[in-house]
Amino acid sequence: MKICVSAAGSGLDAPVDQRFGRAEGFVLVETDTMEAETLENPSSQENHGAGVRAAMSGADLVVAVTEPTRSARSDLLRLLDLADHFGIETGLVLNRADLCEDEARGIEEAARDRHVALLGRIPYDESIPRGLSSGRVAVECSPRTSEALGTINRRLLELLGPAGGPALPLHPRTLDHAQEEIIP
Repeated sequence: MKICVSAAGSGLDAPVDQRFGRAEGFVLVETDTMEAETLENPSSQENHGAGVRAAMSGADLVVAVTEPTRSARSDLLRLLDLADHFGIETGLVLNRADLCEDEARGIEEAARDRHVALLGRIPYDESIPRGLSSGRVAVECSPRTSEALGTINRRLLELLGPAGGPALPLHPRTLDHAQEEIIP
């Protein structure tokens, strides 16, 4: 299975580019071998999500990371529509999930309605930006964040199955019953 990550550089050590559709490029990782291929994003300056479309081509799984804001929800729904159009399984990570519980619930409900597996919720923690600015990684800055990221990792591995192969059918509409197994 291949996973696509937006990147601000090349290779497995490249930093994640938080601007998925406008990312500098993408790193495609073959999960069976951990071989990585770096792709430029020629659509990074295009309008109307061309970069997202470019990133999804050839991917087996989209992991959408969003925050509980109206703007982010709107962007997420467009991304989910696109993934559904291409028949690509999608998992959701809700970052800074506790900043606005009403928006977070709305996003989680929209994900459930679209049969998208919620991989986890990362709580907001003021120690993260301070730690990152001093060269520490997020899991070193906050036990709550470390626990949330561990949960997301376990759920992602469950979703991928043994040796990185798909454990679940590869389309969001088929996750009705499987999602209950992933999300407690």
